[in-house]
Amino acid sequence: MATYRIERLNKEFLRLIAIMLANEIKNDTAREAILTNVDCSRDLSSAKVYFTLIDESRKNEVIAALYSVKGSIRGKLGREMHIRQIPELRFVYDDSEKKARQMDALIDKVMRAGDLAVKAMPKKHRDRDVIDKILRVLSASDRWLVLMHEKPDGDTAGCAAALSSLGVRIGKDVTLGCPEPYPSKYLFMLRDIPHKVLESVPPDFAGDGCVVISMDTSNPERAVKKMHEAKERCVVINIDHHADNAMYGDINWVEPSASATGEMVTDLMASSEWGISPEEATALYVAIITDNGNFSFPSSSSRSHECAVLLMEAGAAPGLINEELETNLSVHAIRLWGRAFGRARVFAGGRCAIFWLARSDFDETGASKHDTENLINFLLRVRGVKLAGLCTETENGVRVNLRARFPMNAQKIAARFGGGGHVLASGCTIRKPLDGAISSLTAEMERHVSTGISGS
Repeated sequence: MATYRIERLNKEFLRLIAIMLANEIKNDTAREAILTNVDCSRDLSSAKVYFTLIDESRKNEVIAALYSVKGSIRGKLGREMHIRQIPELRFVYDDSEKKARQMDALIDKVMRAGDLAVKAMPKKHRDRDVIDKILRVLSASDRWLVLMHEKPDGDTAGCAAALSSLGVRIGKDVTLGCPEPYPSKYLFMLRDIPHKVLESVPPDFAGDGCVVISMDTSNPERAVKKMHEAKERCVVINIDHHADNAMYGDINWVEPSASATGEMVTDLMASSEWGISPEEATALYVAIITDNGNFSFPSSSSRSHECAVLLMEAGAAPGLINEELETNLSVHAIRLWGRAFGRARVFAGGRCAIFWLARSDFDETGASKHDTENLINFLLRVRGVKLAGLCTETENGVRVNLRARFPMNAQKIAARFGGGGHVLASGCTIRKPLDGAISSLTAEMERHVSTGISGS
């Protein structure tokens, strides 16, 4: 079920239940509940109804009262809502405000403990307040957990490597984590930085001296599990440049105008008293150029080039970096790409192109899923193509990478399947067999170009 429909139903359920409690339910104890949110499951089998109270000590009594009138509420919803089934209701006490106050106090305590001289930020487009806050939290925290998103690309890998290197350099206990192994093509950035494959934030990672830094990750589902639980134990910093970021951190620094999160981390480190080492400059340069197409994508700006100059002055060597990035393809990757190229299909009057890879292609060529990075960009080099898609069959569905040229909008297509990203570069997962996913994607791409949806 589409995410936007779930969100619409959540709002309507919240509105109707609030009206019922205020005007129709006669149970005074149940009416003490102050509704804050409704969260329906994707299949509408259940819905969590969140509430808070003026007097928290009455939580148990109010929950019991709400369950006693649950049947009346569901009956009313059934009469008002034009849907096949009314979800089973679960009433959950929402203590997020209390937790927010506790986290604010923790951040304040950490920042007071941090004695860090933050350099002046002479360049434009800098968010002084959030940079200052992040640097003070990093300074005062002894343990850093730096996280990358699933299927890590150069931006998340470079940012994580640079920040982890900084932490090690200034004496912090640093762990670099990711749901899967660090990509082999970027191992030259890691050197001696410890890194682990993590399914979730370790339960012992807790306390005033611990901080989780999530790099280039638009929502917690793309990182490790139990990120929400980590927020109850330590400070979570979210640094990202995706416009659809879910703002899941205690400190959220999101700048969609940046061509790469690497630009933001360059600003962060250059604004501190710690500076940027040559190794860190190399990692950040990789982060930037892999996300903005070596300054060829429309997202590249004067700021992108300013960051590149700063990183070169700090020790990044573009020639050597380019050699590392452009001479590391395996013969397995070449064979995999050949299969995709052999299936390339152009349609919608030459404005759209698509190709695909089956799971068997990886087994038969010996390639890994990391070998598909940047493959999608080749379709946009076909004359006349404005919208390109790569479908990759996985265990959990079909992963789709989308690229667009103005005025097309890859983000809107990805959103139709529950995904997201940037206007010109987005992704999603379609929960269908490969043939069905290809059919659904091509139909949506054709609809998109035929209606003339712009990238605005």
